[in-house]
Amino acid sequence: MGLFGKKKPERPPVTVWMKADYKLKALADVAGTGTRATLVVAHFPETLRRIEQAFAEKNIAAEVMSLGKIFGLSTFLKEATARKATLALSDVFPTTASAALPEKFSINVAVAELYPVPERDLALQDLFSSFGVSLRYYVALDDALMKRFGSDQLIEMLKQLGGSETDPIEHELLTNSLFKAQEKIKSSATSDLKSESADEWFKKNVVEQVK
Repeated sequence: MGLFGKKKPERPPVTVWMKADYKLKALADVAGTGTRATLVVAHFPETLRRIEQAFAEKNIAAEVMSLGKIFGLSTFLKEATARKATLALSDVFPTTASAALPEKFSINVAVAELYPVPERDLALQDLFSSFGVSLRYYVALDDALMKRFGSDQLIEMLKQLGGSETDPIEHELLTNSLFKAQEKIKSSATSDLKSESADEWFKKNVVEQVK
């Protein structure tokens, strides 16, 4: 691209935990104690089930929105804003954004994991930004995607530096590394077949483990 090529969209902030259990607890805390309504989006059914369990342990009532219940994103966001917590899989949303709309919504949208390749996350970002809604990603270093890049060693290093499993990490370098990991996986993926979990996705769609 030249000097006046299309600028890449700024990616959403990412909060990282060492362990998925603490990430799930943080998602439940956001939904349970936040002053605004919360929508938690998962890419895989297995992740959604774990979120439901974490919410149940905190006695947080959350409606799970299925494909048949979403008749338009504007209507969906109105309903989600009216309740404390809503859960949904990312594949129930449209894959393309409509033109920017005057209607804006006050809601926290937490995406509980990165998809292995970037297109789905970029589509979510475009879709919600057209309604004036920002995303925040919640990632754990023991997520399947991170394990493909030696996150076990990073966890040990952080512990040696005094890091705690219960404390989140936010750093631009780490965030950029996560998005670069998606691009690297994309270059090795042979398909994008629907999967129950991230682990299953790698087995179905990547011939060789990404190094």
